[in-house]
Amino acid sequence: MLRFNTISFLVLPLMLLSACEEQVVMKDTVVRPVRSTVVGDVAILQERTFAGRAKASVELDLAFNVSGPLISRPVIVGQEIKAGTLVAQIDPDRFKADLDQASAQLARSIATATNAKLSLERDKVLFKKGHIAKAKLDRTMAKADEATADIKSSRANRDRVQIELDYTRLKAPIDGIVVQTYVENFENVQAKQSIMRIVDNSLIEMIVNIPEDLISLTPQVKGIFVVFDAFKDIKIPAKISKIGTEATENTRTYPVTLIMNQPADAKILPGMAGTASASNEGIVDQSTDIEIPITAVATSPGEEGSFVWRIDKGSMTVNRVMIEVGPLTDHGVIITKGLDKGDRVVIAGVNYLKEGQKVALMKEQVSK
Repeated sequence: MLRFNTISFLVLPLMLLSACEEQVVMKDTVVRPVRSTVVGDVAILQERTFAGRAKASVELDLAFNVSGPLISRPVIVGQEIKAGTLVAQIDPDRFKADLDQASAQLARSIATATNAKLSLERDKVLFKKGHIAKAKLDRTMAKADEATADIKSSRANRDRVQIELDYTRLKAPIDGIVVQTYVENFENVQAKQSIMRIVDNSLIEMIVNIPEDLISLTPQVKGIFVVFDAFKDIKIPAKISKIGTEATENTRTYPVTLIMNQPADAKILPGMAGTASASNEGIVDQSTDIEIPITAVATSPGEEGSFVWRIDKGSMTVNRVMIEVGPLTDHGVIITKGLDKGDRVVIAGVNYLKEGQKVALMKEQVSK
């Protein structure tokens, strides 16, 4: 019995140690899915399409600056209009009456000022001859100054009323198309209440969402074309007009605004769906800078320098690569040493990896 217990005492720890080693091995073989990007590989964007919807480059809701009953709205939805076209009018009668009153007040102020000026000239002569006291001259001078100030006030009031009368006529500020109306004739409208919407669709915009692993490549793309579902045979050249600097929380994508001219053989309307792609004609600016998302850069406590996890394409394992970090950009950081174009690096969850760990690309990245 003593011998059996001794053997058990020796064998049991060995069994437990073997089990622990087996667990460690199993843990090490766990494949961790990672999000990654290929450094400087602009060709990836040529293989992808990004969905979006057309919108006019300029969309305006027109409104009056004054209130009153609407007496005219001579345009309809779908009508093309030129800048300066009268699109709606408020009843001007009240404003005309106010203008007449303000003009009459200005005339009275001018007449009063004229008489005050004549009185001042007369009192100046009388004062020189010693016929009136200095106090009398001062009062006359004060009345003349007051009358002059009253002219300025009356003129400003008349000009304000004239502007309000002009505001009763609503004109289109741009060439465009009426796409929506909000009120009907004879309704009483309030100042700043939207009357109609017009759009200038001579230039078309489209917003597409670019994943964070590709956004650093976007500024290098110079050739882009858009195909709308309604006109599948027409490729419309487009340019990037704005790149968003903040990713959405849920999808981790950045909004990129494209702009394009209306094609000659189609009419692209706001709301039409389409897809954008990088051009295959080689119109791509291959920048010499290597830029990666800032989330790819990691540091270790107690160690100097920064590193990234580079993915070995053959073994699908990660290796720590020391890098030298350059200036920050709107969408990442420039790497001055340590990486080459074509390297694939992990861009999320870098603090949970270790040297030689097996990884797998996210499903949506497998084809990249």
